[in-house]
Amino acid sequence: MTKVKIPDGWQETKLGKLLTIRNGKDHKDLKDGKYPVLGTGGVIRYVNSYLYDQPSILIGRKGTIDKPQFITSPFWTVDTLFYSEISPDVVPFFLFLVVQSVKWQQYNQATGVPSLTGTIINNVKVCIPSSKNEQKKIAEILGTCDRTLELTEKLITAKRKLKQGLMQKLLTGKLRFPEFEGQKWIRKKIGSFADVTAGGTPSTTEKSYWDGNIRWMNSGELNLKRVYEVSGRITQEGLKNSSTKLIPANCVLIGLAGQGKTRGTVAVNLVELCTNQSIAAILPNKKFSYWFLYHNLEYRYEELRSLSTGEGGRGGLNLGIIKRVEIDFPSLSEQEKIASCLNKLDDEIDILAKKKELLMKQKKGLMQKLLTGKIRVNK
Repeated sequence: MTKVKIPDGWQETKLGKLLTIRNGKDHKDLKDGKYPVLGTGGVIRYVNSYLYDQPSILIGRKGTIDKPQFITSPFWTVDTLFYSEISPDVVPFFLFLVVQSVKWQQYNQATGVPSLTGTIINNVKVCIPSSKNEQKKIAEILGTCDRTLELTEKLITAKRKLKQGLMQKLLTGKLRFPEFEGQKWIRKKIGSFADVTAGGTPSTTEKSYWDGNIRWMNSGELNLKRVYEVSGRITQEGLKNSSTKLIPANCVLIGLAGQGKTRGTVAVNLVELCTNQSIAAILPNKKFSYWFLYHNLEYRYEELRSLSTGEGGRGGLNLGIIKRVEIDFPSLSEQEKIASCLNKLDDEIDILAKKKELLMKQKKGLMQKLLTGKIRVNK
């Protein structure tokens, strides 16, 4: 095995020489207060006492072991989350970045719930600059990345909150554009103004049905929301010999069943495609805006899930249920204006989400270079 070359002015050491691992404690007997009690998933509650009041790196002992946290204010941790006392010989946030870069899952000591021990953490080898000045500069650069990411995430959250508030008012007629004031809305069941159909899956054992030029969408791809492309392809033979159907562009697609949160999720296909049997396609007539319908059903996600068949609504939706869902509609021109307003917010959210994704890639690339000494910042 080729030995990794240590950059000039850097040193290899063990984490145990840079921090001291401490165990979290039970918080049940503590009174409510201002200090956060932290677990591997974040803040659990606030109490009137703290375990430690200096900058600390928190590492999961059991459960989520690969998402270290960094805190600079007084805190308490539960017994499934280690906290640490950091050596004065290292810049705390720099060391956190080093700990973040460790592939913690490879140190997992359990066959069931992932687990770490203090001894394992202490023996993890890391490579760091000997100069605290270089550590500080690296921390400043990557800290700037984190602050930009945090700001972008806050903007996304604010935009989503704004959209949710507007949906609540615009889709119920509580907020009207001036030119539509006084105009009445109508209530109709989806089945009275739209064709509703489900897809299917060609036999997976028949190779001639697959890898053709016809798009075939699975329910997991509903999360795309605006569907321009999908991963699956079937042939004309696959289309003819299955229950799937060619769906024209500009239908509202809704998950009938699927893993996790898929059931009730809606999207719009902006290209012609087929779907599997876990997706219903709703094609409104020309008096109704498919984008208005999309936003209406998106807003009513939890309601749709509650309509599912099976005990406690844990089953699935079906075409009959979808057709019976009632929609309140204004005139087509008002529908289109409402949809345009909400689409613009979606555009802004998408731009911010892509910016966040790019920032995360940039940070990852910088971490790989700065934390290995491939890029030096000490001069």
